[in-house]
Amino acid sequence: NYVFFMHFYYAEVLYKLEDFLAAARNYDRVLEINPSPKDKKQKKLVIAAAEESVRSYDEVVKDLDRANPPDVSGVDKKSIPAIKQDLIAACQRYIKYAGGVGEKIVEIRYKMARIYYTYNHFDKAAPAFNDIVANHPKSDVACYSANLALDIYAGVKNFRALKKASRTYLDN
Repeated sequence: NYVFFMHFYYAEVLYKLEDFLAAARNYDRVLEINPSPKDKKQKKLVIAAAEESVRSYDEVVKDLDRANPPDVSGVDKKSIPAIKQDLIAACQRYIKYAGGVGEKIVEIRYKMARIYYTYNHFDKAAPAFNDIVANHPKSDVACYSANLALDIYAGVKNFRALKKASRTYLDN
């Protein structure tokens, strides 16, 4: 129990010191130690750790992208760098622990979809963007999501899907 709390607070310190990768790993450790807490305080800490893990990995990814911008050309699938796979996993954990609801859900789903989109994993990106548009049409990223989904269909020349999505968006 003590170790659970220490990893969380140690991660907080590491984040403040801008050691984002170490912070992310320690937030992840909190989730590994007690993935299904019964205690109310520990449940809150697990959800916070899941959210902070996303934020920490996101900082690492931002640094990586500044130093080495991803190649966004073409439509062939590209391998997703390991650290971005870690960010996707952190996003998925947050969605699981938050129960698919909350103020950060749309932002986090969009973050995952953008990674899939950037690396041409359109089979995962398009449904995620469509989900955002359908279930969160008033969110700040709904319009971007619609545009990116349509861009995917046009890019891979799937005109049936392009037409269907366009019609759905217009009706929404």
